[in-house]
Amino acid sequence: MWRDIHHDSALRSHAEANSLLPSPGHEALEVPNDTIFEVFINKYTAIIIRAENMVVQQVCTEVEAQFKAHFYTYDIFLH
Repeated sequence: MWRDIHHDSALRSHAEANSLLPSPGHEALEVPNDTIFEVFINKYTAIIIRAENMVVQQVCTEVEAQFKAHFYTYDIFLH
């Protein structure tokens, strides 16, 4: 598919107009080895990593808050 886009001027102009797709470059240049979908895969991978980090941060914050409440209550009973 990427090879077709690279060699067909109409398809190439559509790809160049879409900011989500990589630039196919000039027809005289070598055809890229990667696929169009790698751009989307890379973007979704970055989103997945960010979402996982957000979940970990949220869980850590909740656990920390519960520990603080537990230790505060435990400390009151000791004194």
